Amino acid sequence: HVCKRSDMEKDMLLCDECDRGWHMRCLRPPLKEVPEGDWSCPKCKSKQFYKELEEKRRLNESLATGQEEIVVPCRISSADLTRLGPLRSSWRFAELGHFISCFGVELGLREVREDFDLCGLAEEVCRDDSSSHPLLAGLHVKLLAGSGLSKSLPLDESSWTCWLAKWLNRKRRVALGLDTRESEVLNGFELKEDENCAGGSTYNFLSPEQKVELLLLLCCEKLEGK
Repeated sequence: HVCKRSDMEKDMLLCDECDRGWHMRCLRPPLKEVPEGDWSCPKCKSKQFYKELEEKRRLNESLATGQEEIVVPCRISSADLTRLGPLRSSWRFAELGHFISCFGVELGLREVREDFDLCGLAEEVCRDDSSSHPLLAGLHVKLLAGSGLSKSLPLDESSWTCWLAKWLNRKRRVALGLDTRESEVLNGFELKEDENCAGGSTYNFLSPEQKVELLLLLCCEKLEGK
């Protein structure tokens, strides 16, 4: 469904909810084996993800009326849902939220008992100057740490866009000549590799969906390295 190709039928999964076909290698993270039991595609999972956010919002509003307090996994208000902006209906962003929920602790992106500020991330991703904002910068620093991309440039919240450009170029070299979904995605990004840290401006030209796609690719690579 993502790559718009109908070949490689042995690698194709059919969603039990919408009956769409998805190649296992096009998923984030890619699947190496056919899952047991029912399987839902990312788009159907995203509908459930946003439905759960709305249910949490309604529950939190009912708690605010003075009813007995119970434990809620995260605090979501109407204002928080508004902060999702154009990503509110993005299944890719829902996929990223699900990924961080499942693997965030393992990847060091959040603490065991700490909720990740997904609405705050959406807000920063949608800004024209998103490279200068702390949540997005801190997330990339954690994901790029240990990649050994530069000996001369320290990795921090002011240089991470340069590191991201180096990482992207390395991924392109590895994928060169490969007919894969990932190589198609990588060729769609333009980031400037500049150790004077001018890469932030080119990162800011990316669309919110592209920034989310890059985060998903980084998360998958980090998880594979564990």
